[in-house]
Amino acid sequence: MIAKTPNVSAHPEPLNVSDFRDATQQAVAAIAPSWPLDQMIAVNPWWPQRFTPIEQVFAEQAVLSGHCPLMPSAYYLSHWQSPISEAHLAEAISTSGSALTVSDCLRALRSHSSDLPRWKPLAELCDRTREAQEGLSWQQEIQQQVSQFLALYHQYPQRFDAQGQGGEHLYQCWLDVVSQDKGIKTLTGVDLLADFAALPTQMDALIAEAATFWQPILHDQDGNLAYCHALMHGLSGWASWQAWLDWQQELSDSEQQAHGMGLFAILLAWDTVLARWLAKHRETAWTSIRQSMHHQAVNVRHWYHQAQQQLAPLWIWQQALEISQQRPWAHALSAQASVDTLATSPTLQAVFCIDVRSEPMRRALEAQSDRVQTLGFAGFFGLPIAYQPTDSHIHRPQLPGLLAPAVTASQTHATPNDGYE
Repeated sequence: MIAKTPNVSAHPEPLNVSDFRDATQQAVAAIAPSWPLDQMIAVNPWWPQRFTPIEQVFAEQAVLSGHCPLMPSAYYLSHWQSPISEAHLAEAISTSGSALTVSDCLRALRSHSSDLPRWKPLAELCDRTREAQEGLSWQQEIQQQVSQFLALYHQYPQRFDAQGQGGEHLYQCWLDVVSQDKGIKTLTGVDLLADFAALPTQMDALIAEAATFWQPILHDQDGNLAYCHALMHGLSGWASWQAWLDWQQELSDSEQQAHGMGLFAILLAWDTVLARWLAKHRETAWTSIRQSMHHQAVNVRHWYHQAQQQLAPLWIWQQALEISQQRPWAHALSAQASVDTLATSPTLQAVFCIDVRSEPMRRALEAQSDRVQTLGFAGFFGLPIAYQPTDSHIHRPQLPGLLAPAVTASQTHATPNDGYE
């Protein structure tokens, strides 16, 4: 069911700093964590939004990031008749409660436009107004500067010193670095050092100051939320890493400021500095950009609705594709269930944790004999410990990444016993 487009008020309720702060927190909380390679876990990238209908989540992501997670229409057309049959498509239509027919779905797919409305971030709008594209674009400069800093910060944390904790520390260290980064002028031709140096050193103060600047442009809370979500989408890889750090903090009951909020503060600071510079030095360009951003904020709720309508036929095709795959599997499993089980106990029975990494081992083991049986069990076989070698600073959890170790086992050197030769 697609919600009706709300009426956009020309005079929205006045916004305050707490509204903007709520939007920042929602944007940070919407990012799913990404585990490091040595502890990799398959994570649903929309896990934090699991209580929102997936059709709504995908429509909003398509608008805010320009990427739709559904397959393109050509992909579904290439699977029409094989494996997707008319019966599969009809079942998908019936299940979804759609008023479309099979013919409607085919026609919609063949004429489907991928030209969805898209939110354009400040840096992209700035790049469109530049008279000459010498050096890095603003989008490239922001991504490069923030990414290089984060890589250095996380690899060599001992090189940075600040008063804050967690995300506050991250923001303060970045502010100290960027306020002295003369490379920005070299790469862009614009000197922003004084503007960065004038920013507040506390995250709360920065958010309050930025809220005062941005909220007249962002119109209402829908605009606030869209702006904040789009800001985090612009550096989603690092945002996921910061979300993992926040996950670890929650496991250890840490009271530090959220790491994800620290990254958001950095991106917000970049936007605020760039916008202020434009307003001061490129007044005509800023007037155009400001109008574009305000137009986006006013219309973003309607854009979500429009994107959801355009994606509705693709959802039916996606469900039809899944049905076409599920039916043969269901038939095969039903047939297998009717086969007599082993007349006697297996020679070897092994229980594995339910995990895709276990599957090759299970299949290889079962291939050795008809008398070998493997089973899957949803559980963890081990102790809630972490291992700390004596010659390394690496602290290795020896349990599933969703949990926190309760005990650390340290390597020790054996002491020779004087009673033995």
